[in-house]
Amino acid sequence: MSKIIPSPQWLDKGTYKEPLDGDNIRVPRLEVDDATTFIDKDASNNMTFEDAVTGSKTLAELTRSLLVVAASNASAKSKEQADYVCDGTDDQVEIQAAIDALAAAGGEIRLSEGTYTFASGVTVNFQTTGKVHLIGYGATINHNGTDYAITLSDNFTGYKYMDGIWGTVEGLIIIGTASGAGGIKLVDADICALRDLTINNYSAGDGIRLDRSATDCC
Repeated sequence: MSKIIPSPQWLDKGTYKEPLDGDNIRVPRLEVDDATTFIDKDASNNMTFEDAVTGSKTLAELTRSLLVVAASNASAKSKEQADYVCDGTDDQVEIQAAIDALAAAGGEIRLSEGTYTFASGVTVNFQTTGKVHLIGYGATINHNGTDYAITLSDNFTGYKYMDGIWGTVEGLIIIGTASGAGGIKLVDADICALRDLTINNYSAGDGIRLDRSATDCC
């Protein structure tokens, strides 16, 4: 079951409206970190996706998902809390399914502790997703394929512009083979953050490859 986590937070700000019964009520106002403001335009005290926006994004676009993937050898608690549970074979399938499920709103994929076996890689296609953050402290990927374990790309159907950090890969240990192309590849990905990573054993390939891309930090 997907866990929906609204990234915007309510602040104690707003306008006041004098209703017919003479009581003061607060008409909600929502401010987020990119200076976008939402106002409860129908004075219903319920913020909806259709409410007014002063910035360029809708409330739906700023609401992102958190999906959890558990390794086959993760704890029982981690598996119980996960949206996807791997079986130890072709674990890239479950992780790719989680990435694809984020759709246009984007969001975070959280890998539980444990070991994931990849027969091929996973791809974040920024043409079909919003910002995607893949985080896995305590997670190890054994990549046995000949491609890259993780590809972040915007080169499929033309350039797409997004503000700030497009994607994050953080906290992973990636172990490849001599036949593997590499650990992580960025293609036309404007700015991605690569943090706290360990990438080993790609003796004939790349640990990290940037093609017309930029990283926030490594």
